Amino acid sequence: MSEYQEKLRSIGFPRKIGQSVKKPVVDERDGSVGGYETEHWDGRQDAHVQLKPLNPVATAQEGA
Repeated sequence: MSEYQEKLRSIGFPRKIGQSVKKPVVDERDGSVGGYETEHWDGRQDAHVQLKPLNPVATAQEGA
């Protein structure tokens, strides 16, 4: 095998062209899935955050 072929084998390509890896991200506050991190084949990274709904509590004040 030539040195050039050995060099080509040593170069690692993380993914096939057009393929992405999607990893869940854990919310530190309660341990649930808080979103996803996507690593694309060309080295880009995206973050998708899933917001949880708020439960506001309103109280009536007298004499205001």
